[in-house]
Amino acid sequence: MSGKDGVSLEMYSASWCNPCKGMAPVIEELRAAGWNITKIDVDHERDKAIANGVQAVPTYLIYKEGRVVRRLTGAQQRFSLETELRLARDS
Repeated sequence: MSGKDGVSLEMYSASWCNPCKGMAPVIEELRAAGWNITKIDVDHERDKAIANGVQAVPTYLIYKEGRVVRRLTGAQQRFSLETELRLARDS
């Protein structure tokens, strides 16, 4: 299993996106807390973004055991993201 009890997060972002840049410290804090997080640049992995229905950045897909269980868009506070990760883990 990846991350905490099979939960992982994909963050779709872009280098030109100011809200994405602002999320960098939050993402690093969550990684340091043990969450499995992958950042995906929509300009470099456009096909993956399209396949996952990403239409805005930042977008976060939370997976549990390989399937999407939560989707969030826009800048988030650490508390909000970590709450969503915990909810996914505990569901």
